[in-house]
Amino acid sequence: MPFWEIFCGRRQRFLEELAGTIADDCRSAAGDRVRNKAEAMSKAEARGYIRARAADLIETHTKARSVQHRLEPPIRRRVVMLAAERVVAGVLEDISRSEWQPAARRWAA
Repeated sequence: MPFWEIFCGRRQRFLEELAGTIADDCRSAAGDRVRNKAEAMSKAEARGYIRARAADLIETHTKARSVQHRLEPPIRRRVVMLAAERVVAGVLEDISRSEWQPAARRWAA
């Protein structure tokens, strides 16, 4: 395996771990912002709504971490995208596990 492939693999794992940490930091606050409206939406609508409402949280956390890790803007955008996907998936999971059974049943179908 060439050195470059090893380097790219390590970098990708680092970015995924960083995005996961950012997503974990934002998940609860994002869920609090969207829970009341998102549970009444279709899954596709809820995904877009969660992504839009959590964008500033994710961006703020990513900026703080990008300074710490000296991330270039293109890499920072990649981390934002990865973190956003994880936040959306996590909040949808939280909503489906919550007391709102009608939404959970509709999404499961």
